[in-house]
Amino acid sequence: MQQVTTAQQMPVVQVQDEDGRFWYRFTEDCTLHVRTQLGFVREYAIQKGYCWDGASIPQALWMVVGHPMDERFKFASCVHDLNCEESTTQYQRREADSIFEYHLYEAGVGRLRCSAMWLGCRIWALFLWPIWRRL
Repeated sequence: MQQVTTAQQMPVVQVQDEDGRFWYRFTEDCTLHVRTQLGFVREYAIQKGYCWDGASIPQALWMVVGHPMDERFKFASCVHDLNCEESTTQYQRREADSIFEYHLYEAGVGRLRCSAMWLGCRIWALFLWPIWRRL
């Protein structure tokens, strides 16, 4: 199984659904090796076919923040989605959002943009995620 530590190593393709939305889809099984801000490494086993929608940026903000499928956002957004899918508490969501910010910065995204994207995640997690989880 392929070991992945960067966006360039990710065996993914972009696909478009019937609604015109773009997604990333893994083309083979792999293991993501994800470093946290404290230096710990987590491993995520990814199965062929796993999909995510890149960075979930409202379209009204694309001109300011960037397009959801920006290559610099790919690894961070995948890891964030994986962590959020497993999250059941606000603490886990906060950790997922912090790891997301860390990997954006590691991918060359500017500090201000990283902070803005992190803030968007935190607002979602604090106010909307508890409602969304119950649906």
